[in-house]
Amino acid sequence: MQGGKAKCQPTVKLVFELEYQSWINDFAQTACDCKAPLAAAAFRPRSLPMKLRTRKFLGTLFTLVWIVTYALVMMAVGGVFVLGKGVAAELAFYIVGGLAWLPVEMAIIRWMSRPDLT
Repeated sequence: MQGGKAKCQPTVKLVFELEYQSWINDFAQTACDCKAPLAAAAFRPRSLPMKLRTRKFLGTLFTLVWIVTYALVMMAVGGVFVLGKGVAAELAFYIVGGLAWLPVEMAIIRWMSRPDLT
């Protein structure tokens, strides 16, 4: 620190968003304390955003993998920890286990059904 001014050190904020324009805008707004401009154009992603058709295909694959994995894990958890603990414990497990996969699946469906940017 010389002359009362801090040395300008740009900070980089990593933004992991799927929307191309949002990523550029967030990155362009990131700057250091002295408001040094950043060349956002130099940091543009090299690929275009994913099309709806590709998102739906990948979302279908993610859904299949998620449901199969979730079912196998819950089957193992239920067999080891819940089986034989009584009707109330089994009922609670089936209710919670039957609904616990929904938030992940809802996030996948929300991602799949986003409209194209173009």
